[in-house]
Amino acid sequence: MENQPLAGDNLVAQEDSVNLRHYWHVILERRWLVITAFISIFVLSLIYLFKATPIYQASARLQIDREQENLLRVEGISFTASQEETTYLQTQYKNLKSRSLIESVVSKLKLDKDERYAKKVDVVRAVADDITIVPIRLSRLVDVLVEHPNAKKAAEIANTLVETFRDQNVDRKTKSSLS
Repeated sequence: MENQPLAGDNLVAQEDSVNLRHYWHVILERRWLVITAFISIFVLSLIYLFKATPIYQASARLQIDREQENLLRVEGISFTASQEETTYLQTQYKNLKSRSLIESVVSKLKLDKDERYAKKVDVVRAVADDITIVPIRLSRLVDVLVEHPNAKKAAEIANTLVETFRDQNVDRKTKSSLS
């Protein structure tokens, strides 16, 4: 017994081709409308691209190490508490975007006078919105990304944020070791 196409399958195929031909004829009839719409959208997109302010992104990479390694040694095998490690790293990520750290960066760089932030009600919040913390998976590294219309200013903010974070951690460790 041969496989023959069903009559219903032929009708569906014919209806699809008829519909496609119908749509093609509608497009051809309205080709000036289609061309005008395409050119208008293209021109408006070009105008937007040339008028938009470019935003630059600077990044600084930071390695976050624990103050004390909590290792449990059993017959030469080392185990670390991975949950504690994760919690510690998450805390450090939050500290990188803390209000006090960003306030010190704002005061060091005088960002309240920067044209991007001068008109903002909360300068610290505006700077924090331009900062993104991106942990690098399966490592203790983290990327600090800063967006700004001025490339040098973006790099300056990223570097100052990382340096201030490092200095605050060193100060905290020094104070805790003295007490």
